[in-house]
Amino acid sequence: MPPAKFLKWLILLIASLFYLFEFVARVEPSLASKGIADYFNLSNGEFGTLASLFFWVYAPMQLVVGLMLDRFGARRLVPPAILVCSTGVIIFGTATSPAMAGIGRMATGLGASFAFVGALYVVNHWFRPERFALLSGLVNAIGMLGTAIGAVMLTSAISANGWQHVLVSTGIAGSILFIIALIFIRDAPVAHTDDKQPIGFLTPLAAIIKDGRIWLIAIIGMLYYMPVNVFGSLWGSAELSADHSLNPFQAETAVSSIFLGLAAGSVFSGWLSDHLGHRKWIIVIGAFLTAISFTLAIYIASESVALLSVLLFISGFFR
Repeated sequence: MPPAKFLKWLILLIASLFYLFEFVARVEPSLASKGIADYFNLSNGEFGTLASLFFWVYAPMQLVVGLMLDRFGARRLVPPAILVCSTGVIIFGTATSPAMAGIGRMATGLGASFAFVGALYVVNHWFRPERFALLSGLVNAIGMLGTAIGAVMLTSAISANGWQHVLVSTGIAGSILFIIALIFIRDAPVAHTDDKQPIGFLTPLAAIIKDGRIWLIAIIGMLYYMPVNVFGSLWGSAELSADHSLNPFQAETAVSSIFLGLAAGSVFSGWLSDHLGHRKWIIVIGAFLTAISFTLAIYIASESVALLSVLLFISGFFR
């Protein structure tokens, strides 16, 4: 086993790669939306429902994942989550019916729900508190940068080899990551004290639900992040192809600029937040600039890949 100083960075890297993997798994159906819809004989609405099954599992799991990590630790939960997520991708890629594909999509969402929270758990327990914003931004940057590059590469791979082959290959890659995580992920040493009183599993959740500030942050986060899930992860490529006359490769290149912007903005905003010790106005100004750039990217009458990519990069950077 590597020395503790190296081990914590290795564990953080594995957790970050899991976040990258789950985000690739999240957006993959959008890279082959027409092919998947034609294969299962689905309308656009039915395809959207199939793809959204990921979030119907992913979203409610966010309420309990943190509680489970606090109770059981990353060692017991993150490796199995990687396995469930990668197995879901393989099921989707080998499905012969929409029902089977839906099961795979839900399994992918279940495993993926542990990715980002698990990475934040590692940051919080293995590193000093004053590095939390920067390192959490770095985790997000790895996920977004990998997704941006991977989505463009996968689009070409899907055109050459078909979406089933690419999804199964992605799932196999996730299975390899599961083995690595199983070997190396450990829980951080904890100083045990005798005066701690045990608390109920749901007690922290009850306290959070009663806090109005948490609800406000959650609503802001929902509105802030919704365009990434709707446009970046699902319908962006189709919209740019239909309304801006881009071919699939050009459209995915432009959409991937969102994730490149998110990668750069995550590190910058984490550093700026730690440097200023202030969050509110960073969020307010960022939301305003994101709204302007996203609106222009969608409604401007342009077929320029460069212009659309710059606007979508800005929308991601200030998110």
